[in-house]
Amino acid sequence: MIVLARAFPLTLSGLGTQEAAVVFLFRKIGGSSANALVVPMSFTVITSVIPALVALGIILWWGIRKDEPGKA
Repeated sequence: MIVLARAFPLTLSGLGTQEAAVVFLFRKIGGSSANALVVPMSFTVITSVIPALVALGIILWWGIRKDEPGKA
């Protein structure tokens, strides 16, 4: 159900739909909404934000290094 929620492009990059599905399912089994929200948000940070920051660092490092004289 969570994968299906992420597959439909209702929001930008599927943000919010996955979180809503997880909160809905956790509430069905008696879990709290706050605890349920931590799981998909952590997943988003690990799979999207951290790789984007690493890529940005590589791009900036490559650009600075390329601008140095004698470097290619």
